Amino acid sequence: MQEMSDTDLNYLFNLLEEKNIPIIHPRKHSYIMHQGIESEYIYILKKGVAKLSNILRDGREFSTFYVTDTDFVSLLESKDHGNINTSVFSVRV
Repeated sequence: MQEMSDTDLNYLFNLLEEKNIPIIHPRKHSYIMHQGIESEYIYILKKGVAKLSNILRDGREFSTFYVTDTDFVSLLESKDHGNINTSVFSVRV
């Protein structure tokens, strides 16, 4: 995946500011998304770390990906397909 240039990032942040898109500052270790709970948002990590993880059947959390640079953060999920068990995903900052 291609990284966004500083010019692109500045354009994006200026556009979001012009459109009065709210900036949130979630507390450290708080969850912002869970699979199965519809989210109306796509988040943009401006600074910090977002951890995308699976919740295993026994309740343990298995980290699958870390976002550490300015990037989009979202859970894209597919619909349930019959008896296939899918993992539960979450995003925590």
